Amino acid sequence: RHVYRDVSAIDINMGCPRKFSVSGGMGSALLKDPERASRIIKTLKKEIPRPVSCKIRLLEDTQQTVDFVETMIRSGADAVAIHARRVGHDSTVSADWKTLEEVLAVLRPKYPDFPFLVNGDFYDRKERSEFIERTKANGVLLG
Repeated sequence: RHVYRDVSAIDINMGCPRKFSVSGGMGSALLKDPERASRIIKTLKKEIPRPVSCKIRLLEDTQQTVDFVETMIRSGADAVAIHARRVGHDSTVSADWKTLEEVLAVLRPKYPDFPFLVNGDFYDRKERSEFIERTKANGVLLG
């Protein structure tokens, strides 16, 4: 509550695979605990008058990822960013655009106005534009 006046939004990184985050139950550890992740989103939405988003990684399969994202939406998330790698995959493993496209193909028709952002191996404007056109994602995060 002390800093919310200094920020325009809050983003919860539920995809960080770093040991210090995971060992403390943060980052990608939240992907294995959707109830806790949901409580975090709900609490932030209740206590802080700012948009709340989260960034996740792909889970084991398309349906698990869809289920997690839907839990975040029902919890009040204002946007969800999906990184096209799984926990344990670093940048030497190619992003899994196929699964990301499958996830968005399920979610977009159900939530046509919800902001979905994507991330992972988008290196040029043409591939970003084509991916957005195919999936109707709202934007690409670059890092």
